[in-house]
Amino acid sequence: MCIWHGGGNMTIYYSSTSGGFYDTDQHEYPSLPGDAVEITQEKRNDLLAGELSGLRITSGPGGVPVLSNPPEPTVTERAAQARSRRDRLLREHVDTLNPIRWLNMTAEQQGAWVIYRQALLDVPQQAGFPEDVVWPAPPTNGE
Repeated sequence: MCIWHGGGNMTIYYSSTSGGFYDTDQHEYPSLPGDAVEITQEKRNDLLAGELSGLRITSGPGGVPVLSNPPEPTVTERAAQARSRRDRLLREHVDTLNPIRWLNMTAEQQGAWVIYRQALLDVPQQAGFPEDVVWPAPPTNGE
């Protein structure tokens, strides 16, 4: 059995198969993944900072880790995101209408809220959904 231990050298490895870093100065490992490549502490810090900013750590030539843009969301993912936004708007604007406030609104004000609610519910039926959504504005009266 092989024990990897840096002994104070701060030797860091990255494995694309595990997606992990291995710091042999901090931990002992029975073995490292076969695709582990040595990187500097500065490289690891840059990779982690890039990941925090929304980039992804992927494997470049020779298995060396690089930062990449995340893939674009699929149509299904964009549709789910739009529906989630729609549901949040319904919760924040429509579901919070107090029944007493509702009763104190004019018929015109109530009608504006009914139209807004229906427009939100109809978002998935828009011709450009989910790529080109026209979000309705909430009524400015009766709030």
